[in-house]
Amino acid sequence: MSAIQKNAGKKMIITRRIRVSAETYYKYLVEMVLRELRKNMSGAIKKEELVKGFKTRKTFYKGKEKVETIFTIEEMTYPELLVVSVTTDKGTQFTSHSLRPIKDDVVEDTYEEDLRTDDLKMKLSAIWNVGRTRSNMAKNIARMEKELLGKK
Repeated sequence: MSAIQKNAGKKMIITRRIRVSAETYYKYLVEMVLRELRKNMSGAIKKEELVKGFKTRKTFYKGKEKVETIFTIEEMTYPELLVVSVTTDKGTQFTSHSLRPIKDDVVEDTYEEDLRTDDLKMKLSAIWNVGRTRSNMAKNIARMEKELLGKK
């Protein structure tokens, strides 16, 4: 059972087939996570540090409000599963890519997002934005596939 499936809240699930191998796509996802962490959390993170249980924190100010963000790799199984979470004092956002090889050069990505929060404002925002979020994620997966195919 993945971290997302435990105590699941409202989830968004998208399944897409991508025309690259599971191994290639998984490595690409890990590179994307590393790029985002370096950009948003800490530039000093090394690829070797990205293992199950990896955790990093960043404190910043949103106006006068102090916000602590905790990024965690919940699950990491090459080349099948990548689950990350981002936690603030308002809740936790889980993101998962579950990969299933279809052929040598085709992988099925079941992408899940799950928000766990008691904050009513965050819950309402997630409900109102689910269509836009689903559409954006589908576009992102298509963009990732295009970028990977361009590297071949």
